[in-house]
Amino acid sequence: NDLVVEEFKNNIKEYNLAGCMINDEFVFSIIEEPKKKEFLDFEQKYLSFSGHNELIEADLSEELKEKLKDSFKKIYNPLFKGALIRCDFFILDNEVYLNEINPNPGSLANYLFKDFNTTLNALADQISLEKMIKINYNFLHSINGQKGKL
Repeated sequence: NDLVVEEFKNNIKEYNLAGCMINDEFVFSIIEEPKKKEFLDFEQKYLSFSGHNELIEADLSEELKEKLKDSFKKIYNPLFKGALIRCDFFILDNEVYLNEINPNPGSLANYLFKDFNTTLNALADQISLEKMIKINYNFLHSINGQKGKL
């Protein structure tokens, strides 16, 4: 039985930034500072994006905004090229730390964009389709041919 204990850090701020690359240029959402209670429940985390609340960009210096965007770029390219992702960051003492990457379809990032449909359509339009990959079953057939043999 193991236990992992992490040190509590005071004065950490959390920020969300979504984006993608369209025609070799990064397109970013606004930077959000999530407002949450002391404990985050299911409803607040997953059901509170009703769209009735006006989203306000986080009050950050241009230097911190650029640090967040630069960190996003390093994560995005080449790992997530062609996708729209959201990254959640922590800032402590003017340093940016990655908390998590949310690549799942749109990563609940639509609410961060002023015009999400235009961004998503532009992303879809510029994705080049890869050539069909030839499927070869030789390896599977060799396994099947060995069944029961020692």
